[in-house]
Amino acid sequence: MDSDFTIQNLIPKSLVQEFGSPLYVYDEEIIKRQCQTITTALKNSFDQGAKVLYACKANTNPNILKIMRSNGVHGIDAVSPNEVEVALQAGFLNNQITYTANYMTKEEIEYAIQKGVILNVGEIDTLKKLIAYQAEVIIRLNLDIGIGHHNHVNTGGNDSKFGINLMWKEQLSEIQKQGVKIIGLHQHMGSKIMKKDHDSYLLGIEKLFQAATQELELPYLKYIDIGGGFGVKYQDYEETSDLNLLFSEIKKLYDKYFINVKPMLFIEPGRYLIAESGYLLCTVQAINTNKSRTFVGTDSGMHHLIRPALYESYHEIINSEQKQVEPRIVTVCGNICESGDLLGVDRNLKVEVSDVLVIQNGGAYGFSMSSNYNLRERPAEILVRDSKPYIIRKRETLDYLLANVVIL
Repeated sequence: MDSDFTIQNLIPKSLVQEFGSPLYVYDEEIIKRQCQTITTALKNSFDQGAKVLYACKANTNPNILKIMRSNGVHGIDAVSPNEVEVALQAGFLNNQITYTANYMTKEEIEYAIQKGVILNVGEIDTLKKLIAYQAEVIIRLNLDIGIGHHNHVNTGGNDSKFGINLMWKEQLSEIQKQGVKIIGLHQHMGSKIMKKDHDSYLLGIEKLFQAATQELELPYLKYIDIGGGFGVKYQDYEETSDLNLLFSEIKKLYDKYFINVKPMLFIEPGRYLIAESGYLLCTVQAINTNKSRTFVGTDSGMHHLIRPALYESYHEIINSEQKQVEPRIVTVCGNICESGDLLGVDRNLKVEVSDVLVIQNGGAYGFSMSSNYNLRERPAEILVRDSKPYIIRKRETLDYLLANVVIL
């Protein structure tokens, strides 16, 4: 880094001084760029025959959803009733929302039907419950192909809890005879799909198209949802997907299998749309050296960004300022009472106490997976729009954390 880091010309240390530390900051221009890139690439291959649904579990701030709706994102993939409500508040229509929760309760099923969202079901037992409602559903299949940067985000194959295997196709036929209309097929193979994963990804999509046209009787077919998982670059050596090339290959498969019926194609990016726009700013509180390691302790941690602890994920960490000190190999850690509270191991940094560090690619699965562990508050969220910062979520307080506690 040849100069101080800025976000639309805003200095991280100034943002921290104004809004406090730690702090989540999102760059609106990057969100717009990602939305426009993926929607344009999809349209180049499918014209109006395919739509983007944002997998909003990546980041559910309603302001983020509004930006996406204004920049070509057709709908939302939601996995809880509250995500549905946020999507509706952001202006998406009921029929633009797929409800892809797994192991739904009776209350969730009735909620989704009452709201008029598109049900997406991945278990035979749940489909049986829907017979009483004569419901229309997309079904989530597990076609024995999984992809992902960690086992916890690989959502296909025998070790995955998600989806219905084709070994149950006779039961699917019987359930249709009893009044459940299968209007679509869905498959999501995993998270952070990169260029190296294209062969496996395309094989999985071909199996989905084969299931729709050769394995199952689907007289009401309207939708084919190929899931999401498109990756972004977390480290320099990684190669992301060429979306124009990838979508053109998917279109060739689509045209091969769907000759008469032409179902609408859905894709469900989450990380791709929001990850690169987000930064977690945190302040160095102390530097602690032992016989083998130097720990840079911050005022954030795994309660604000769980991905390094949960998935061993890499996030680039930089000092927001140019420093006139010698670089050293350090481990950046948080203030949570856990030995696993490590944000970055063996990083080459020029760093001193009171510096503001920038943890990159924090827009996806950052705040949305954060917690109040150790009874610590979650950070504020800031959106930078036209080089001006706006609070889009206030910092939590102790009163907020204890609001639902009943003292006996």
